[in-house]
Amino acid sequence: MNIVKNIDADTCTLSIEGDIDTTSSALLDKAVEECLPQCSRIVLDMKDVKYISSAGLRSIIKTRKLVGSDNLVLRNLRNNIMEIIKMTGFARSLNIE
Repeated sequence: MNIVKNIDADTCTLSIEGDIDTTSSALLDKAVEECLPQCSRIVLDMKDVKYISSAGLRSIIKTRKLVGSDNLVLRNLRNNIMEIIKMTGFARSLNIE
C-alpha cells in the first residue's frame, strides 16, 4: 500500500493506493497519527483501494474515534468497498463523498 499525504490548513488528505488489510492497516494508522498534531480533519481518498479487510475497517473506525465523526471523510469509494461499508452498518456513521 502507498499513501500520499497532502495538508491544507487544518485538513489532511491521505490518498491511498492498494489494499487495506492486516499487513497495511498499521501504515494507515501511522499516517493518520502523523497528521493529527497539524490537522483536525482527515480525508481518506480511496479511489485506488480495491480491497479492505476487517483490519482496514478497524483503522477507519479508530480514525473516526480520534478526530470525531464530523471530521473524517471517506472519498471516492469503489462500489465493492461501499458495499462492505454498508453491510457492516458503518455507512450510517461515516461521512462519505
